Amino acid sequence: MIARCSRREALRLAGAGALGLLLARCAPAHSPAPWKTTRGPFPLLEVSGTPWQIGYAHGKGFRSRIHQVLGILSERWEACRRRANDPAVRRFREATGDLFPRVLEEIEGIAEGAGLDAAELFAWNCRSELDVLAPGDADGCSTIGMVRDGKVFLAHNEDGHGAYHGRMILLLARPEGSVPFLSLVYPGTIPGVGPGINARGVVQTTNYIGPGAIPGEGVPRYVLGRAILEAGSLDEAIRIATTRPRAFPWHHNLADLPGGRLVSVETWPANPEREDLLEITDEMAPYVHTNHLVHPRMRGLPERRDYMERSSLPRYRALADWLASNPPPREIDDLLAALSIHEGEPTPVCRHADDGRTLATGLFASPEVEMTLVTGPPCQGVRHAWRIPADA
Repeated sequence: MIARCSRREALRLAGAGALGLLLARCAPAHSPAPWKTTRGPFPLLEVSGTPWQIGYAHGKGFRSRIHQVLGILSERWEACRRRANDPAVRRFREATGDLFPRVLEEIEGIAEGAGLDAAELFAWNCRSELDVLAPGDADGCSTIGMVRDGKVFLAHNEDGHGAYHGRMILLLARPEGSVPFLSLVYPGTIPGVGPGINARGVVQTTNYIGPGAIPGEGVPRYVLGRAILEAGSLDEAIRIATTRPRAFPWHHNLADLPGGRLVSVETWPANPEREDLLEITDEMAPYVHTNHLVHPRMRGLPERRDYMERSSLPRYRALADWLASNPPPREIDDLLAALSIHEGEPTPVCRHADDGRTLATGLFASPEVEMTLVTGPPCQGVRHAWRIPADA
């Protein structure tokens, strides 16, 4: 049983500056370790406990950033709020509750901590499925990965709307009875969209795939991304990524850093529901992924052609040309150099535009179980590394 306080009580206590009293009254008697934020290029919030406790501390700790982003993206936020009780959203919520109830509980905690309605915040986390994304919301990301001498090297440009510039956050979570993880998070969105790594060395980065029509059934894609963060192994992460039924296509870059494995998983929802896995090996050239389906078995599915021509294909071709005209990459710095190029107009690989930019670049290299983030566009080269504490 999770003890919760009302939103009105939470706001009253917070307004009085009684943070300690708020946490004491709103948390269960078996309250988890205190959470804290640390300064840096991305503020770090450490949380632990049940899914609701993790969500509540997340929402409370980053409440101001969440409201800032929702204010800037107010038209899309209002569109989601209006549809919070639509039959489609109820079906998404039911599918989430059936297959991933811990994620649903975490969303409810984030909403309580941030002073938002839980149904509306859930709808916000279904914004792909509700088709309220504007073109600038889905202009990334670009990925290049390889395996060399049994070691994984993965580099990923996380591109997003300018509303998130300077507002991205880091969450270090220790879920009760599960696997600790570290994730770069979009304020208002559950973890699992930006680059992430867990204590078992399982890595996930993702690439948006735009369908020609919105299928509208099954588990929302952000829910699947969140669930993968607690995967105990790469094989478990693959099973989650290929969950059926799912409501939206997605591409997952998944890695086992200690084990030296890297896989590319492309998924498609119903009509037809399909997925394909490509394991990257030593013998293969570096693989590139942007925001369209590239596995041979997945080609020909009804993607958004306008988006592919405007954004995804130019970046994909620019990276392919870079690989063809440079010495074969051997280290993570070589992959970072590829993601720092400005070719690919009208949507270049390394982005600086206000309506859509590279928010961070995630770098992963075996065997270290750590995530290095390059802040802002990768050509600027400001790196900060984070490692999950050994006692997590």
